[in-house]
Amino acid sequence: MDGMDSETLIEKKFTELNENLKSIKGELSEKVHSENVKVYRNVQDLIRETDHSEEQEKLTEKRYKCLKRITLTALVISIINIALTVFIFLSLYLVRL
Repeated sequence: MDGMDSETLIEKKFTELNENLKSIKGELSEKVHSENVKVYRNVQDLIRETDHSEEQEKLTEKRYKCLKRITLTALVISIINIALTVFIFLSLYLVRL
């Protein structure tokens, strides 16, 4: 009879261990899921930031092109202005001769 009690005791212990393992498995599953959600959200935020920086880069490039045109226009006007000033001074110098 002592053998039967020890078998029953062993079965009880195995049942308890199995239940504990199921409980631990459930907890681990919840924690892993929680961490996966955090990683997913971090990756989403990173992708949004990357998209935003690409938009910023395109906007900066458009502004640079506009500024480049304005600068070139100002340069051309300045060269014309200097040429006309030199022409006027030469005309005044030649008239005095």
